[in-house]
Amino acid sequence: MKTLLTLFVLLFSSLVLAEDISDFEIEGISIGDSLLKNYKEDYILDNSYDYYGTDVLTFVAPEIDYKSESGYDSIQVAFIKSDIKYSAIQIAGTIFFDTKSKNMDSCLKIKDQIVNDLTKQLNIIFSDRSYSDEEGDYNISTMEYENGDLIRVYCSDWNNKVEKNKGWSDNLRIEIITDKALSLMGY
Repeated sequence: MKTLLTLFVLLFSSLVLAEDISDFEIEGISIGDSLLKNYKEDYILDNSYDYYGTDVLTFVAPEIDYKSESGYDSIQVAFIKSDIKYSAIQIAGTIFFDTKSKNMDSCLKIKDQIVNDLTKQLNIIFSDRSYSDEEGDYNISTMEYENGDLIRVYCSDWNNKVEKNKGWSDNLRIEIITDKALSLMGY
């Protein structure tokens, strides 16, 4: 756990004075960066999905091809469908907790440690909330900038039905998301 936490802290460590979320990066990608910097256009399109039924597509680096330097199991980057540069408006790194060795208690401990470290290093305040719905339980820490952009760190504990029917795994997710993305996605 210490190694994993160190990797997350290093992600943000040089950004102590970050004034907005474009100063942050996940796996070398910052808000506004073109996916074409790291991926070929056909690859982006072949691995993008319309999760929200809006003008936003989400690129998911296939797990079989994806090798994280920061300990993530998956990376997702959202962009506007009509954007020919495929510029990031949301970036997320995810760690799956679908084995007995990675349970939700571990997820919550790691999440809380990441939030505490970011709070200390960046002098920012996160708000916390937990809730449940028909798909599962969520524990979310959010830092919101004045312009509406967000940094979120959260654990999702999907119920057995969702895990079976949708193939989703419990996870820890660190997300950098613009106000524009939130608006386009209907949040």
